[in-house]
Amino acid sequence: MVFTEKPKISVEDYLQSELLSDVKHEYVGGEVYAMVGVKDFVIDNVLELCALLRVR
Repeated sequence: MVFTEKPKISVEDYLQSELLSDVKHEYVGGEVYAMVGVKDFVIDNVLELCALLRVR
């Protein structure tokens, strides 16, 4: 079995691709990992924060 190293991506390329992507990713040491479910998590937290601020 032969293991090959994945090519690293630059920070600039990562940030540019995030602007166009529907799925958010995490950038770690030149590698990019999909963050499944983050969009819904963030939306839920923002809505809850808005509700809490409105009560005050």
